Amino acid sequence: MSVVDELSLAAAAAAASAGPRAGLRAYRSLVDGLAGEARARAILGGLECATALGDAPALDAFIARWRVQSGDDHFPAVAERCLALHEVSPAHALALARVESERRPEDARPHYLLGRLLGDEGRDAYHRARHLAARAPRQPELLEAIAARLVWLGEGPEGFDRGGRPATARLGKARLDLRRGGRYARTAALDVLLELASGPHRDPALALAAEHAQHPSLTPIELDRLRTLFREHLDGPRRADALAWLDAREHLDRGERPAPESAVHAAALAAQSALERGAPPTGTTPDALALAVVALHGEREAQREPLLRLADHEGLVATTEPLLAAAALGHAADPETARRLALRLLALPNRASRGWLRLAQASRGEVQRQALERAEGAGEPGADEASGLAARAAAWKAYEAGDEDGAARHLAQARVKLRRS
Repeated sequence: MSVVDELSLAAAAAAASAGPRAGLRAYRSLVDGLAGEARARAILGGLECATALGDAPALDAFIARWRVQSGDDHFPAVAERCLALHEVSPAHALALARVESERRPEDARPHYLLGRLLGDEGRDAYHRARHLAARAPRQPELLEAIAARLVWLGEGPEGFDRGGRPATARLGKARLDLRRGGRYARTAALDVLLELASGPHRDPALALAAEHAQHPSLTPIELDRLRTLFREHLDGPRRADALAWLDAREHLDRGERPAPESAVHAAALAAQSALERGAPPTGTTPDALALAVVALHGEREAQREPLLRLADHEGLVATTEPLLAAAALGHAADPETARRLALRLLALPNRASRGWLRLAQASRGEVQRQALERAEGAGEPGADEASGLAARAAAWKAYEAGDEDGAARHLAQARVKLRRS
């Protein structure tokens, strides 16, 4: 891409930051004079602005341009545009997904996206996606998701269990329900995991349960199901850590400190000793260290020193969801320590997929902004809504300060995010 193209795109992006209408004018004026990667980015930028405005003619024009666009893989950006567009104009979202599946006929992902948008009519798209995802390099997670969707449509792959559905499809559906479903769907999914954990799919079922234990708002019934899963299907230290983590979650949700006699408090003492020796003992997991950070909440100033060292010691920090929750909980007792830990986590390259929303909810300013970005990027349930509400609050603040352009910019962002939520 030439320097001129880069500058043109930067100018268009700057115009879009002032509002989608200005951005749309900028992208329209330059898109047909660009080629290759620069043209692709201009089309995607134009689609984003047209979606925010609900401008049907502009959407038609940019989708038509995308149909003849060649070049690199832009599927993640296209999928994001489709999902945002689905809230504004389902017909245009479907048109864009069809175009992408035609542009990339050998890529399983656009066909799966097309199937999702087609709903009950998506069977053929799912079959095509399944055929492509099964080829080398195999895409097991996508295959699970496809299997779950086909089960919902009344069919499934070979290897049915006695309930009429394959275990892999049941796992796939449980994963979707845990990540996207309401509380009743999540509870039903945990019941499925409890059943599957008794058979050959024990490990993936427990992995899903462990991931769900980091959900930002667990109901008492979900906590009960998780306790049963961990109590019945984990052994020794892993069981103790998992059950103690659930106890810590309850304290976190209620805004309470763990009692001195609790397992969480005991974990703090063990981890503090390990940190003082410079390395965790054999068998100490990152989650156990994170649990210790939770336990240090509200303790004496001297006991916060291990937390400070944990925040600054890359070798002992793992971006696990419990550690993110620990940073959130520590925020109330020691804001500076929590800020250091949060910024440390945000800077690490290997980032967790869950837990950023909880961190954002306990933070302010730059930490909150970065954590919300991570939560949105990871697709955490509730992240779009939280980010939209934060943008709306920023709009009011800008308006009260007399910054009308800033208020309009934040309101446009809020509208897009809240439509996606």
